Amino acid sequence: MKLLKGYSPLLLLFLLNVALKCIYLTAEPVSHDEPFTIYHAQLDFSELVGYLKHYNNPPLFELILHAWIKVFGISELSVRILPMLFSSASVVFVYLIGRRFFNARVALPASLLFTFSTMQIWYAHDCRVYSLFLLLTLISFYLFFTLLKEGSLSFKKSVVLLLVQALLIYAHYFGLFVWLLQALILLAFHVRNKKLLIRFTGIMLGASLLYLPQVLSLCERFADSAGNGTWLKPPSGPESLYNMIWSFSNAPVIAVLCIALLLAALVKFLILAKQQRAQPEALYLCIWFVIPFLAMFFLSYSIPMFLDRYLIYITPAFYLLLVLSLSFLLPGKKAFYTGSVLLIAGFAFSASLNPSKKRALRETVDFVVSRKDPGTLVLICPPEFMTTFAYYYKRDYFRQVESGSEYGRLTRLLEGDQVYFINAMDSAMLEKAGHYKRMIYLDAGADFTFPGNHIKDDLLSHYTLKEEVFQPELFHMYVLENDR
Repeated sequence: MKLLKGYSPLLLLFLLNVALKCIYLTAEPVSHDEPFTIYHAQLDFSELVGYLKHYNNPPLFELILHAWIKVFGISELSVRILPMLFSSASVVFVYLIGRRFFNARVALPASLLFTFSTMQIWYAHDCRVYSLFLLLTLISFYLFFTLLKEGSLSFKKSVVLLLVQALLIYAHYFGLFVWLLQALILLAFHVRNKKLLIRFTGIMLGASLLYLPQVLSLCERFADSAGNGTWLKPPSGPESLYNMIWSFSNAPVIAVLCIALLLAALVKFLILAKQQRAQPEALYLCIWFVIPFLAMFFLSYSIPMFLDRYLIYITPAFYLLLVLSLSFLLPGKKAFYTGSVLLIAGFAFSASLNPSKKRALRETVDFVVSRKDPGTLVLICPPEFMTTFAYYYKRDYFRQVESGSEYGRLTRLLEGDQVYFINAMDSAMLEKAGHYKRMIYLDAGADFTFPGNHIKDDLLSHYTLKEEVFQPELFHMYVLENDR
């Protein structure tokens, strides 16, 4: 009974997260980069790794998803359960870090802030790596803080930390930032502890050896981003910092409250700096949150990367720092509990259990299918939209991956239905279109992917527009007829 009592908060928090994150798990369509991930996860292991090395996707999540869909299939429910479980398990380690290195009254409010974060719910509903990356980051920091606190780790925990450090970068290239943060914390606070330095160095060397097969891909991807930039735009100044806190905090008023709370705690700390020393773990959290938050902001003026999902690994430190700040500002038990309840209530009432992905995919594909007959040609731009369209157009086509060809079979199946993916209207495609009485052109962000493509203008100059429909916030559909 004592063992059960000790674990009951963890179990209750996990179940609460599962319950809240399952309510609208399939309400939003599989969209954004989810179809890309699911499609590639169907490939054999060797091909999956081979294709992904050309994208900004290390293979760990897709390899896990590959095994998962072998058993449970590729339905919306199936593919979303996996990230939901990773996200729900993350709250366990938020609580463990709070309780182990601070106290239970810090652990529980921080865990509830995590639970009622719209951002965390969004990524729990997203069949992508980010919930797994967050979970691995939390496990890594829990074991790393244990190493710093106790001065050593058992052999079993050392092996687990070594494996988690390697898995971090197999999950996401920004796992390297976690390595750098931990090295910075160690050098800033424990540089004279040679035994600790040697132990941590040994763990990191072991993790590095495990990562050797992927090192070349890591270097190539960083070089490509540095040389060619990313699809993101640079920050728009300090406003971007506020917007990111807003993303972490659900709503503008909550974001302002969180910023004020952190700043007030900082001011009080500076005033009392000569009278009391900060708890080391609190300073570790500051480095975990502040350094990457500001560093990625400033780096984004050269290599844009300041995006909420790329910063998801610092959000646990944010929630813990909020509660620590509240505890520092309101040391009395009654005042602290009142403040905690109000802060949690702010998060809970501003949270969305069904955050919108802003992609009307089901309606868009239904429109194409409803207007299409054997004499209709369908043109879609950009080609990168192929897997997303196929997932809702014909699931059987989506499932039929082909060995030795990334999209070859899917392309042939769709073209057999007169569905073509293009990036421009060349003479050959115009000639082909001339053989059809009706055409449907689906613009799925064509101008963003291929600026100046002129596809719509080329079609309108040759054919008559009969119907035009817009599905927020991305899809423009045009039905044209050949009157000649």
